[in-house]
Amino acid sequence: MQNAPIEDRLYSITERIAAQFPKRIDLSLGRIERFLDKLENPHLEIPPALHIAGTNGKGSTAAFLRSCLEHLGYTCHVMTSPHLVRFNERIVLAGQEITTESYMALLDECESVNAGDLISYFEIVIASTFLAFSRTHADFSIIETGLGGRLDATNVIKTPVATLITTISFDHTDYLGHTLVDIATEKAGIMKENAPCIIGAQTQEALDAGVMDVFEKRAKELNIPLLRYGHEWTTKETKTGFILTLKNNEYIFPLPSLLGAHQIKNAGAVLALILTQYPETDIQILGEALQNTTWRARLQKLEDNLWLDGGHNESAGVALALQAQRWAEESDKPLHLIIGMMSRKDPKAFLMPLLPYLSSITAIDIPSVESGMVAQDLATQIQQIAHCPVTTASSPEDALDSQDKNTRMLITGSLYLAGAILADRENVRPQKKRVVKL
Repeated sequence: MQNAPIEDRLYSITERIAAQFPKRIDLSLGRIERFLDKLENPHLEIPPALHIAGTNGKGSTAAFLRSCLEHLGYTCHVMTSPHLVRFNERIVLAGQEITTESYMALLDECESVNAGDLISYFEIVIASTFLAFSRTHADFSIIETGLGGRLDATNVIKTPVATLITTISFDHTDYLGHTLVDIATEKAGIMKENAPCIIGAQTQEALDAGVMDVFEKRAKELNIPLLRYGHEWTTKETKTGFILTLKNNEYIFPLPSLLGAHQIKNAGAVLALILTQYPETDIQILGEALQNTTWRARLQKLEDNLWLDGGHNESAGVALALQAQRWAEESDKPLHLIIGMMSRKDPKAFLMPLLPYLSSITAIDIPSVESGMVAQDLATQIQQIAHCPVTTASSPEDALDSQDKNTRMLITGSLYLAGAILADRENVRPQKKRVVKL
């Protein structure tokens, strides 16, 4: 393939960095701050930042935010992770994905400046992204955390315009804590003085656990405005769109292009942010932006009867179940699930909300990824809770071929799996991925 040598070189840089610093994740800011100081602090020179944390919905929220701002005539840098197919998906400069050659030059520069000191791949990526953002003009920088918030490497941002925290759920509990309050406390770490914080819709479980108390306490400590779903703003779906209620004002919007009831709430959080900061914004333009938002592997329709989603935790399972319920109400077409998961994930928690809507399940290995759950082991776990047939297949292609073409099929369970599916469909060799992309 034409880009294979560049991809292999990029992977070799990743491996060298991993060898220099073998710990997978290091939740601290001291090292990234020292490294950025060597680079003359590019993070202090980036365009005004909008910082996003949360367990689920960060990427979709970033996509809505970018689309809204660009439709309003602004230019945006965007930092997201992980990538699906190509490394350079992580960095968008003034609306354009960074070129592979530019990305390689940034990584080379960072590795040279680092001069062999302890560093992680994610810290190198963050530093290189800040370098790129500081050297290219844009109106805003949209920055998604990698993991957590308080000690996430992106949290070196000192003065964001605003922060946004999406749905809190269980994920990365070994690093963020084993309770929803612990996880919310880490996410709340992105809140900053003089920057309002928008809180997205939370599950009832999270509310009962007290996550809103965490956010309210932190906002009070910083003396910043807090815009909470269900309080300062809310959304209500209609037959043709949805209504955003923001501080007693109602705004009518069309349904967003991203499918699922949860995406209305993600869009609502973005609209609440924009309309609070810029109350004179043209509502029609924002509606057009929602209808033109794209974000792959989030209930993405690949073809008739075939959908792809990267969901992999309990909250994502709930969101997918709501869409499965809608499909069931629309027709009696059976829903077959094709699932592959990483070994550190909990398939039972993810699948429990979905099970009532599934006619059958096929477990598969995730192609070309280490630490994926073996298909037979995954199937064995699923069989303990499922009341429908559970089988295995040797590949995604075999899993698809085994189903009747009139069956609705959903491929899900991992962003790694979603990336492999998209790479195959785009005839791209998937760039090698480390087990932890942080």
